[in-house]
Amino acid sequence: MFNTTRNYWVKHHINDENKIEPLLRSLEIIAVQKELQKWAGSDHNRQIASNRIMTFMSGRERDLDLSSLRLTSLPDIFDNATMRNRLKILYVNNNQLQSLPDLSGLTSLIGLVLTGNPLQSQQPKSILKLPTNCRVLLPKHVRDKLREKCENPGYRGPRICSDFEEYCKNLDTPLRSLDAKSENPGFIEMQTIHAHTTSK
Repeated sequence: MFNTTRNYWVKHHINDENKIEPLLRSLEIIAVQKELQKWAGSDHNRQIASNRIMTFMSGRERDLDLSSLRLTSLPDIFDNATMRNRLKILYVNNNQLQSLPDLSGLTSLIGLVLTGNPLQSQQPKSILKLPTNCRVLLPKHVRDKLREKCENPGYRGPRICSDFEEYCKNLDTPLRSLDAKSENPGFIEMQTIHAHTTSK
């Protein structure tokens, strides 16, 4: 009975985007929520990060701030339509990340901030598969490791920036100063380019 009803529904609504799109989005949000529950457990900071992710998934924001939460890992939830199509800026600076999930599917990303993490220098391979118009701020030891590859004439990956000023160069909004001693530079950067990302 269930299969008959399901087949009937699909047959008559498969081309009805107004009904299909909300259904797929709801299923996507449920899947992300389940993954976040497993990842966060009882950890307070991971729960904060999970709440921010769910707010992003269900809202219209284009940037996601997971900075300064002492995270030792990120949830593997970035390979979905909402993240791919809407996420413009991802802040994960000032955490305790040694590795990253696969971020190569974030085709709309224009900014990724990873400074202040003890990343393994050979680890972030997926970063080099990000869009060519994406700007990435990495810890110095990782940036130095990638320098030769990024300076190769045939390189077609994202722009690996040497500092905050280069990261913000030619953006549509004025550059604000970055306090090198700030415990949460991601917050300052977010204010600097928020208007740029939300106006697109």
